[in-house]
Amino acid sequence: MLFSRLRPLALALLLPGWPSSAAGQTITLPAKDPVYTYVEQMPQLPGGGGMGAIIAAVQQRVALPAGTAAANNRVFVRFTVGQQGQVEDAAIVKGASPVVDAAVLAAVRQLPTFAPGQQNGRLVRVSFTLPISPPGLVVTPTPTATPEPSTEAKDGNWLQDNDWLTETHTLVLGEAERKPGEADSTFARRVLPLSFALSKDFLAAAWRPSAYGKQLFFSLPGTDANEQGTDLLVLDPFSEDLYAVHTFTIPALARFILGSQGEATTLTAIFFADVNQDGQKELLALSKGGLVEAGEWQTYYQTQVFRYLGLSSTGRPQYYEDTAPRAYLDGLATVADVRQALARHQPPRKLPASQAAKTARPAQK
Repeated sequence: MLFSRLRPLALALLLPGWPSSAAGQTITLPAKDPVYTYVEQMPQLPGGGGMGAIIAAVQQRVALPAGTAAANNRVFVRFTVGQQGQVEDAAIVKGASPVVDAAVLAAVRQLPTFAPGQQNGRLVRVSFTLPISPPGLVVTPTPTATPEPSTEAKDGNWLQDNDWLTETHTLVLGEAERKPGEADSTFARRVLPLSFALSKDFLAAAWRPSAYGKQLFFSLPGTDANEQGTDLLVLDPFSEDLYAVHTFTIPALARFILGSQGEATTLTAIFFADVNQDGQKELLALSKGGLVEAGEWQTYYQTQVFRYLGLSSTGRPQYYEDTAPRAYLDGLATVADVRQALARHQPPRKLPASQAAKTARPAQK
């Protein structure tokens, strides 16, 4: 995907008085099992070896056609290991050239079946983002001082190679360490330099109770696997100066081919609500997309619900997308509309047993 095609997205925590727009229709998307970036037992190739063995296995399988020019950049590839250990959804995050990128994708798809990842004793899908050095690549030594991220395009590359390595390291680990006294935005920019540079939005808000501070949110255009959608990154503190890093996918609402008129799906707001009246607030993401269909402009809206699952056995916060059908949220264009629909469809909050018994007791004569 060419970064020149990307444009900043608007993310706002909507407050009363936010302007509304006409409601459209939402395309229902198929539910998928959640994809994690870090789990208690990460997927492993036969024989183990961790991340180093996976990178080496991909590099060994990269076969370039005779006469292919040497690559001048590493290739960053993302893929998911499914619940049966199979490789899924392989895509290039940052490429070198069409020929080299195709060779790296082919190498990833040739990987043997993994021992799948596990979380809380169950098999789960896990995403990897790997830096691959194709044959012929001359890697320059890393400077001692990491340069500041730059948003200026240079020879088709948005950021310095060090920034790509920093971002990949953060996403692979699924966590980031914050320096004492470091400002929210400075911290996010340092550990996710690529994503932060592509986003113009940043928000600190309390989603789940945490003694270590608020959660940090920012959006960015989706990667090749979600090219016309949006990604929402969340940094969640779970110990002193240590944050879990998680990516929520906002899929494309309306897909259009090159040359047609349309707009990529954008995240218009995030907000928090107790969807099921169980005392735990969920994160809700409101997004919209548009497309010219039969000569008329159609605007589509969707509201996604993301749940906090509590801490894992290793103390990390866990989340997943709640894909339970909620047709009453389809096509709602504003946060106020969504809140009103939730209020109309929510069951009454359950009273504690002692209070419920007192309420049910007949009055004394």
